[in-house]
Amino acid sequence: MSDLTMSLKSNDTSLAVPKLRDDGSNWADYEPRVHKAMGAKGIWKHVEGTAYKPQQYNQVGGVYVLADGTTSATEEQIEARESKVDEYE
Repeated sequence: MSDLTMSLKSNDTSLAVPKLRDDGSNWADYEPRVHKAMGAKGIWKHVEGTAYKPQQYNQVGGVYVLADGTTSATEEQIEARESKVDEYE
């Protein structure tokens, strides 16, 4: 199999990942590069299964509230939390 290269950006060779050969003979080169590339994209924690999944704010009486259960969340806080949930997914 040929040694094709996948890259996050076509002009960024520092994050280039060689294609893993069927027999795994280039694993020593492949593994640290894939780790670096996924880390740069911010997805390595997902691969390891250690990414923290942000939760939406709880609703009390139809109003989003903070963790204390009584303070109403502002529109900015709600939007920021929704962005974090979307980014995670």
